[in-house]
Amino acid sequence: GWTALEGQALMVAESANLLMLPGRARDAKQWMADAALMREAGAALRIADAQALILQVRALLQDPAKRAELRAAALAFRAAHRGAVDRLAAWLAVRLPRA
Repeated sequence: GWTALEGQALMVAESANLLMLPGRARDAKQWMADAALMREAGAALRIADAQALILQVRALLQDPAKRAELRAAALAFRAAHRGAVDRLAAWLAVRLPRA
């Protein structure tokens, strides 16, 4: 349900935020560069905090066109930058709880 979705979204956002703290990511410069590339490509959004994340998720749930735009950008980014997306997916896969 909605509670599970919010929890998963918060976990993804906080995982990304943790990687941006000094000394957290083994390849912090690469992570920051990858994140910037994703935002520039329209494949990711920068979210300031947990409350902003909840508001953004709710807005996206009500805007199918924006979701489709983000999805298309993310798929295009993944095709062009497979390594960056795979590194993030691998890092998150071992940290997110299974549904």
